[in-house]
Amino acid sequence: MAASHSGRAAGPTKPYPAGRIVRAGNTIVGVLIRAGLIPRGYLLTTRGRKSGRLRTQPVALVEHEGRRWLVAPYGAVS
Repeated sequence: MAASHSGRAAGPTKPYPAGRIVRAGNTIVGVLIRAGLIPRGYLLTTRGRKSGRLRTQPVALVEHEGRRWLVAPYGAVS
């Protein structure tokens, strides 16, 4: 897929179904972040668009050329 000028992929994004291994990994990483063992790691909690459920995902804070970015491990997802 060709990238647009904004750096995002053109067209709709493909859904990323989180399987058992991904959920287990997120749980382990979440425990490590809460314990302070992962530097610049944070837990981002958002409300589900359709279900309204709270969902928590690990993210990393990356600094580049004086700007800060939150990076999620799965790319472009809802």
